Amino acid sequence: MKVTAVDVWPTTGSFSAEGAMWEYGRVYLTCKLIPDANGKGGLVMGEGRGALKNEGFASGTGAGSYYHDGTTFVMHVLFRINDGTLNLDKIVFDAANKTLTHDVYIAN
Repeated sequence: MKVTAVDVWPTTGSFSAEGAMWEYGRVYLTCKLIPDANGKGGLVMGEGRGALKNEGFASGTGAGSYYHDGTTFVMHVLFRINDGTLNLDKIVFDAANKTLTHDVYIAN
C-alpha cells in the first residue's frame, strides 16, 4: 500500500494509505494511533473502504494495539467487515521511509 497522508498531534497521530487488495479491490485505509503513557505503544483504530469491481463497497472498522521500534510502527488490528467477516491484520508503517505493508489473515 502507498502512504497518502500523515497527521501528527501532541497526543495522537494518524496515517492514510491506499492500494489494491484482492477481492476488496482498491482499498483506502486510515489508522489513528493513541499512545500509552510510556509512549512505546498504544491503541490503534482503523477504518477502511474497498471499491469493489462490481461497483459496490466493502467497509471495515477495527481496533487493536501497536508498538514501535525506532521509526517503525507495528500494528495488529481485528477488523470487522460489513459482510460479517473478521480479519486479523498486521500493518507495518516505516515512517522514515514512508512505506507500509498490510497483511490480512481471514479469521472466519
